[in-house]
Amino acid sequence: MNRFRFLIVINAIFLLASCGGSARVVDGNGVVYSEYFEDIHYLEDHQLKIHSIETLGRERLPKSYQLTDFEKSYLNSPDTAYSVFEIYFTNESNTPITLSAGKYGSRGSNGDLNEKFTIAPGQWAKTTAQVSVSSIFGPNRASYYFEIVVEEKHYRIEGQLTRLTIEELNSLTSKGSR
Repeated sequence: MNRFRFLIVINAIFLLASCGGSARVVDGNGVVYSEYFEDIHYLEDHQLKIHSIETLGRERLPKSYQLTDFEKSYLNSPDTAYSVFEIYFTNESNTPITLSAGKYGSRGSNGDLNEKFTIAPGQWAKTTAQVSVSSIFGPNRASYYFEIVVEEKHYRIEGQLTRLTIEELNSLTSKGSR
């Protein structure tokens, strides 16, 4: 019986150590998926690049963020993590761009960004982090949307956030892109 108990303890330690608080997951084929979901849109009319990113885990969690009681109870599960949705706007034109970010929905959370930006040529701006709690498992592609007004023209951007594999992430970081 002591040997059985020893094996259970060793397996539990291995499982806890392998999780390590990471939101990375491995599929049945051995592909390791990162904590990052992304999608990129480009508004030709305004030369505006829109990079939507959702990050699982604490990395992008604002330092001042206060957990709700619901989030505290939900985060007790080892398969849940913070989910932080952010949108980056890059002005690739030669003139300043004024925009307002409005309603959004991403991986089960939604709200109103309610933010205004004036972005100088060659510069970028980022929305405030939108925090929710999510499972680290689930589909590797998820629908999302957000509404923006750019130079008084309304857009509803819809797309698919795609979860990056570690291989894709390493490729991006080694190229220094994004």
